[in-house]
Amino acid sequence: MNKVYNDVYSGTLGAFIDKDKIVNSINEYIVNADDNLNYEFIEDRIRLVIITGKNNEEMELPNWDHPIVFTNVRHQETVAIDLRPYMKGKLDDIINVKDKLQDKYNGTIQLYRLVFTKLMIENETFWLKNIKYNLMEMLANIMSTTTAMTLYDKSVTDVVKVVTKIHLQSIIDGGAKQNLQDLVMKLPNEDINNLIKKDLKNEYAIMSFKAGSNDFILPSTTIGSLVNNIKVVLDSDRTKGLTTDIYLQALSRGFYSVNSKDLAIAMLEDIPSLIAVMTMVITEGINSKSNFRKIIDANKRTTKPKEFTKIIINAYERESIEL
Repeated sequence: MNKVYNDVYSGTLGAFIDKDKIVNSINEYIVNADDNLNYEFIEDRIRLVIITGKNNEEMELPNWDHPIVFTNVRHQETVAIDLRPYMKGKLDDIINVKDKLQDKYNGTIQLYRLVFTKLMIENETFWLKNIKYNLMEMLANIMSTTTAMTLYDKSVTDVVKVVTKIHLQSIIDGGAKQNLQDLVMKLPNEDINNLIKKDLKNEYAIMSFKAGSNDFILPSTTIGSLVNNIKVVLDSDRTKGLTTDIYLQALSRGFYSVNSKDLAIAMLEDIPSLIAVMTMVITEGINSKSNFRKIIDANKRTTKPKEFTKIIINAYERESIEL
């Protein structure tokens, strides 16, 4: 796996959030805090900072919704999350969440994102190799179903699945520049190659797979570039109405979460965020009737949700962080 990891702020969300302001505040807190900080887990390579509001200094930090990756003032690679919205008042040595189910649910999403961000930075991605194809199938089915429902046309699903898998592979590779045909060869299953051959001859004419063509779709790492590539490969006047906002409206209604619109963006641009959403969709009863769960369950042969969650939960539990 590629060692490059770009956190969620390197994409669309970074244009709306002042990451530097948050990082400076966390660094100031680290400088002034006792060396034996509660809720900090000191690792061999990565320092994890979990802000719970246990003291006045923590409560004065600005709020942030997504894990932040930065090098702290002690020159340590750091991942920090903010659990204050989900925590009870003053705390001792236990992460003590509010009684409401949704607080534990949303706090758990953040911990999943924290742990898998840490593992990505450390290049400890054995689990990603094992669940990559499951993850691709889940996201591809979700995006293709969303597109088909928006256009009222089920015939577009196979093409959108390929474009979505290219997108996810590009993110897994850290957005590294590469020949698109080489990128395509990393996709799963023989049916992908069959689809490529078929679509070179049919009405969709996926330009990105034509050897020597200058009309490639670009490897994408943001929701905007993914939506643009979907419109390019469908190449139809009907897709003029396909916008990023239309996708976000549909995707944010597909699962339960506080600030689901932001998380819908994050899951299309950040592997740990996607893993967190898919894990909670599959395992939590609050999502039992969600659109995402229905799509994943309807495609169990390829999404293999039980296999996926077993691998992810095992990797997560090795880090011993829980609410």
